[in-house]
Amino acid sequence: MRILILDDEEVRHEAFSRRYDGHEVVGATTYFQFIRYFSEGSPWDLIHLDHDLGEPPTADSYVDGWGGVRAYTGIHAARAICDVDDSQLPREVIVHSQNPLGSQAMVAELRARGVIAGRQPFDL
Repeated sequence: MRILILDDEEVRHEAFSRRYDGHEVVGATTYFQFIRYFSEGSPWDLIHLDHDLGEPPTADSYVDGWGGVRAYTGIHAARAICDVDDSQLPREVIVHSQNPLGSQAMVAELRARGVIAGRQPFDL
């Protein structure tokens, strides 16, 4: 199974690597890294997404319409998944974020696109 994980915390990547031992696991710690791996490796069997990916200046960021600097989050990654052709959609997405509102919004957008998606908050 090919698995792509987006999370800014290295300890979680280590836990996922143990959980999915024997599978091909690719870990991204930033939004842009996720986009690169996602586009180069689609379709994926399973994608794990976190919502909160840190704050600028360490997190990937953009300037909003009011001139404020905002961090990319997992919702941006979910939207990138929703934007691909059907042939590139992952078989399943698990949103493992502890952020209840952010993770619910991610799951809702993915499901609206027809992606099998669910919420499983991360637990060691």
